[in-house]
Amino acid sequence: MQDVIICRCEEVYYREIMKAIEQGSATSKEIKLQTRAGMGICQGRTCRPLIEQTVAMHTNEEIPDSSRLTHSNPIRPITLTDLANNTKRDE
Repeated sequence: MQDVIICRCEEVYYREIMKAIEQGSATSKEIKLQTRAGMGICQGRTCRPLIEQTVAMHTNEEIPDSSRLTHSNPIRPITLTDLANNTKRDE
């Protein structure tokens, strides 16, 4: 069980989540800040439920909405070409 990947984007394992909980992290946000789980390209869309279930299971507490992870969409999408060339898109 310790070798299960919780966050594929950042390659965070279950054992790292457990270590953070043992060191006092009690919310999903604290886990995110300590382990980078949920900070990858999917912004937690894939791993957020696993992180929240793990925290709830090991702290025996329901996770309040204020402590749940959120994801941020880009303000305006850009193409990889523009990003590589460091140019602005016409608006």
